Amino acid sequence: VFSSIEIKSYLTDVVSEIAETYERGDRHIEIEVLGDEVSLNVNQAVPFGILANELIVNAYKYAFDGKDDGKIE
Repeated sequence: VFSSIEIKSYLTDVVSEIAETYERGDRHIEIEVLGDEVSLNVNQAVPFGILANELIVNAYKYAFDGKDDGKIE
């Protein structure tokens, strides 16, 4: 049972999973997770994860529409 989550590590994992879904052939969007490692309790981490997921997915869908390369920091 987890009482807290290291959010930078978690976010790095989330980014990797999203990238696998949205990367295709010649398209590559670089994502760099910056910042210090911060622990959040599960009640904080779950909404954070949902928000981060939505922001990253929306960036893939709309910020890089028609582009093969880009970067999210």
